[in-house]
Amino acid sequence: MDEDPNTNTVVVLNPAAGSVGDGAGEVLERRAADAGWELRRTERAGDGERLAREAVAAGAERVLAAGGDGTVSEVLCGLMDGDGDASMGVIPLGTGNDLARTLGLPLDVEAACAWLAGDDLAERRVDVIEVRSEQGRRWALNSFNGGVADQVRERLDPDRKARWGPLAFTITALEMLGDIPSWSIRLRVDEGAWVSLDGVVGVLVANAPTVGGGLRVAPNASIEDARLDVVAASAQHVGQVAHVALRTALGGTPLDSDHVAFFQGRRVELEVPDDFAFTVDGEAFEGSRVTARVHPAALSVVVGPDYEPG
Repeated sequence: MDEDPNTNTVVVLNPAAGSVGDGAGEVLERRAADAGWELRRTERAGDGERLAREAVAAGAERVLAAGGDGTVSEVLCGLMDGDGDASMGVIPLGTGNDLARTLGLPLDVEAACAWLAGDDLAERRVDVIEVRSEQGRRWALNSFNGGVADQVRERLDPDRKARWGPLAFTITALEMLGDIPSWSIRLRVDEGAWVSLDGVVGVLVANAPTVGGGLRVAPNASIEDARLDVVAASAQHVGQVAHVALRTALGGTPLDSDHVAFFQGRRVELEVPDDFAFTVDGEAFEGSRVTARVHPAALSVVVGPDYEPG
């Protein structure tokens, strides 16, 4: 518990986030003024990372990412690459808000701000994923994934996502069934043997249970267990893809499917074809040889009233 939860708090706001134009921006500005938070706005890609790093360098004790998963990702990278030890909070303004769900924070902006400015604020030390390839490095709190999910994300209509939530991802995937590619990949967990997988449509390396706005693709994942959950889905025909997608969308777990392989460990290595695209907490990431490893209890985050350590 903090004696003063609003001491040296900086809010990094993405004005282009999904719900800002629906009045959430005005709510946040009012709440920030009432709480004494310093508000800084992004203008272009990369600003969230820079502003978070500058806030820490200036002595901020807490940085709140106000936006969608992309804003959260940038702020996280700024904190992890910065020189301080500021904690992180999330004000959910996007359409997915998977990290906010994991942290048990209210998804309503007014309620989230009230909680973050309240006297009962609590923080936890959580694990962070470091993702590296020949193209660079990025940090993640929720997950990184590759394969068809990137193509679905590009085709996903924002209005559909706002209306249908997690089901929008499945609907879009089902519309693409005739065009869904598959790949042959290799992966290794910790110091184990390399595993070859054919017909792979997607791989998820998860630190938290949900992606795509609440889809519980890795239901056993926890951001406090110092492990990564790896879910790899394969399919020989479109019916198998549809089966896994619908099972997940309807609240089941893909881990029960014969078309899904599951692994756990602290370090994951992947060798994939050049056209196997990745995203790290929703942000594009490139590489044909990618390594992810968990850094246990590497960051302090604000958790909400519904947080469950797992």
